[in-house]
Parts: sequence; structure tokens; C-alpha cells
Amino acid sequence: VFYLSGHPPLMINSNSVPTGGAIRYFWIVFMIYLINTIRDKDLKVQVFIILPIWIIGFLWSVESAVYVTAILGPYVLYHLMHGHNRLKERIKILLVFPLGLLTVVLLISLFYLWRLGNLPDYWAFVEYVFL
Repeated sequence: VFYLSGHPPLMINSNSVPTGGAIRYFWIVFMIYLINTIRDKDLKVQVFIILPIWIIGFLWSVESAVYVTAILGPYVLYHLMHGHNRLKERIKILLVFPLGLLTVVLLISLFYLWRLGNLPDYWAFVEYVFL
């Protein structure tokens, strides 16, 4: 499969920024492969394997965040509706995703505050969308 450069007008190298080349799709493809590979395991095991991949893909870029969340959405809905555990237990297990993301963002913010004295520029993460 050939992926076009993310910068066609200038025809610059896609290695100049990670979001410009095919690497921006790595987390999406990896997450699809992982979900397909571990589908026979217990829900808790699946969630704790998928969680770090989803968080890394989410924080990679705003575009990647949309893609990995679009993959995670049907996965969560499927397990909420057709899971083998009780509904309360499924909800508790699947709440790990937003709580995990919140925890990582909080830890990153505390690290920035401790080392730099400022919080991260959250607007810079989504600014690309509005350009």
C-alpha cells in the first residue's frame, strides 16, 4: 500500500513531522490487529491490552485520536450490548478507558507543572483542526 505524502504542495519529506507520513496510521492499524487477535480473551484482559495502545494513539495527534476512538467506539458498544459478564461489571470494566486517559493527562500535566512551571498547551493539540 502506498501512502501519499501529507505535504503535496511543497513535496517535502514526510519524515519532517510524524503526522505527515504513513506512520500516522500505525496506531489505528495496530489497534485493529490487536482487537482481532485478542477477541477470544476475557474482557478485562482485552481492555488492559488495548488501553495503552488507545491512549498512545489518542495522544499522538488529534487526527489519530479521532481514528482510534472511532475504532474503540464500536468495540465498547459491542461489549456493552453482547458481553458475557453482568452489565454493571461490563460498565465498570469499560470505564477504564476514559479514566485511564484522564489519569495519563493528569500525570502529564503534573509533570509539566513540576518541571516547567506551566501546564501543557492543550489548545495546541486541537489547533490543527481549526486551521
